[in-house]
Amino acid sequence: MHIVLSVVLLAELLSTIDSLRDKRQAQLDRVSQLERNLDDDLFEKLMKTAVVMRPAVERDGRGLTELEFAVTMLVQADAPPAPLTVSPPPPH
Repeated sequence: MHIVLSVVLLAELLSTIDSLRDKRQAQLDRVSQLERNLDDDLFEKLMKTAVVMRPAVERDGRGLTELEFAVTMLVQADAPPAPLTVSPPPPH
């Protein structure tokens, strides 16, 4: 009986270690994204993403709007979309 218990405890330990390793990697990825500097490569990726998202906008060569910058940075960071709840307006 104690062999079965030992095997179960070992399996739980390995599962917990694997879970913690995944969480740690996600945290390190997030820190890396937050510490990233705006270099030419990143700026080009943001511009390409903005053009794909808004192809009809005429670009003046001055860069991105604040909204485009924020949205394209979220896209580059693979941020999950916020949940959207829509409800009807209250009756008058």
